[in-house]
Amino acid sequence: LQKYVSVYVFQRGLITLNQPGDLDQGQRLISQAASLSSQDIYYRTLSEIGLTQINQLLATSKLTKEELRTRFLAQTDLAIKNAMKATTLDSQNYLNWLSLGRVYETLVPLGVDKAYEQGQAAFNQAKQLKPTDPSILLNYFARLEIGNKNLAKARGYVKDSLVAKNDYIPAISLLSQIDAQEGNLDVAARRLEEFLGTYPQANDAGLYFQLGWLKYQRQNYS
Repeated sequence: LQKYVSVYVFQRGLITLNQPGDLDQGQRLISQAASLSSQDIYYRTLSEIGLTQINQLLATSKLTKEELRTRFLAQTDLAIKNAMKATTLDSQNYLNWLSLGRVYETLVPLGVDKAYEQGQAAFNQAKQLKPTDPSILLNYFARLEIGNKNLAKARGYVKDSLVAKNDYIPAISLLSQIDAQEGNLDVAARRLEEFLGTYPQANDAGLYFQLGWLKYQRQNYS
């Protein structure tokens, strides 16, 4: 009965999260669901909510440095604990390890000690469980390296994801962004043009917009 009720409360929490301004209420409902029945998806969702709260906290300018530090440490600690709880409940679910890694990934640009190593370890666990998924290389390993300001290593992970799926649109987009970040706007634009020429069926609005923006930056207004 408790498990049944927890599913109902969890679903209510998800609906609440999709309504603007109801993040705290959604968190309360999902925490209630977790207290009724320990399910990894509940704790994984709580960790994702924690990430959103951390990003909102870092974007605010209404707090003093000490208040920001105190709340940041508390929310980070909670997000990590929730993600770790999910991995404990189901260590064979790669999504739980990705969730844990994402918390550490958020801390890497802030220079938090051992965050990079912890994030990499969590992502490695996920990759072992799902070795053929190119999105893990792209959305997690590569972005972890970008946060660590290691663009060369990030590029390597993006290329590895393209080996697994040569028409992988998000990988081409990120590779072009890395080119642009390194100041190679012409290379970035040419990469997109070649991809769109080779895979016209992609017909991706995001790639065309990115290509247009690169041309604009090179003052090729027409």
